Amino acid sequence: MGGMVTVGGSDTGNDPGGGNPDAPRVRGVLLIVVGVAAGLILGTLFTGSGGGEDGPTSTVIDNPADPPTTNPPISTTTTEVQRQRLATMAPGFVDTLVTTAIDRRGMLVVTSWAPPGPVPVPENLPWGQLVADPSRTWLTAATSQRWSGARTLWVGNVAYMEPVTNHLVGEPVWHTRVAGQLAWIEATPEGPTVTTSLFAPGREAVPRPILVVDDTTTLVAWTDAGIVTERSGILALTRETGEIRSSIEIGAILGVGSDLIAVEDPDGGQLLLAPTLDPVGRPPWTGDCWRVEWDGLSAAVVCPDASGGQRWEYWSNVLNLTEPTAVLAGGEYVDVGFSTLGFPMVATIDPLRPSSTIHVYNPADGVLHPVSYPGRIQWFEIVRG
Repeated sequence: MGGMVTVGGSDTGNDPGGGNPDAPRVRGVLLIVVGVAAGLILGTLFTGSGGGEDGPTSTVIDNPADPPTTNPPISTTTTEVQRQRLATMAPGFVDTLVTTAIDRRGMLVVTSWAPPGPVPVPENLPWGQLVADPSRTWLTAATSQRWSGARTLWVGNVAYMEPVTNHLVGEPVWHTRVAGQLAWIEATPEGPTVTTSLFAPGREAVPRPILVVDDTTTLVAWTDAGIVTERSGILALTRETGEIRSSIEIGAILGVGSDLIAVEDPDGGQLLLAPTLDPVGRPPWTGDCWRVEWDGLSAAVVCPDASGGQRWEYWSNVLNLTEPTAVLAGGEYVDVGFSTLGFPMVATIDPLRPSSTIHVYNPADGVLHPVSYPGRIQWFEIVRG
């Protein structure tokens, strides 16, 4: 007796046709239908057909834990950009750079940048031109008041500054040699008054009026020889007692230092003066230079360039050189200065992007080292690190 074979739940006995001559054809059709249906289901799963009239809406994955059935995605490696420290970009620079700028968001900011730091750090200081005293520890700034024409005098350090007077007239000046000695002109009932004060840690500052001046007088400098003021083209040296010691007629002031003052004379030439206002001689740079920053007998000078731009020159000693020690041509120079070690510095701004570069000249290697700053610099100052 033959064996029984069951296919699709039909008991056919010994008949290979299952008792129905059309059975093989029916079974073939069923297998084709099942195969097409399975193909449609798999196609739906992997093509994302949502069955709607608008076509595919999403990709459906049955089990997130299942391994991918296609090629694995290409792996990517993200490398973090390592920022250089200020001390690395400017070898030999040991000070803290304090900068008044407009950042990349268009906000007014004051930042400090210590040599070990990779980026400037925002500080809660008044926005304006910060000026350091000879010790490079004290800072002063003059800011306009929002609701009046008066100005506020701020004094402090890189961590904190506070207002000294809300009746400032003109710009304050530090003594060119003595630390913490500040002079300014203050509006008083008696008239504009030259006032001085000593600022020292742990001591209360006591303003002391020196002499009353008229509305056209500006404060130029405070040197060992006395207080220098300018009025109607006359540069005057006044003792702290108010007595005028000497005077000289000038055309413009180019820069004031502890040892020399650079001025334009009435004839359009340029002249170097001693702190006593006695003429010393002509400067070595060309007569069209318009700004001078001093560090003893060294000078950083800004001049017009033959290409129509600007030119920066560094003179390591203006009394015995006929050619500048270093020159940087092109660019728009917004501020110049010196580090505590005597490194001359100049800041340029990018004409299109909100970025700046501070070029630091190291006399040891004779190279101008560029330091990138994230914003448009307006002024910079150097304080001890």
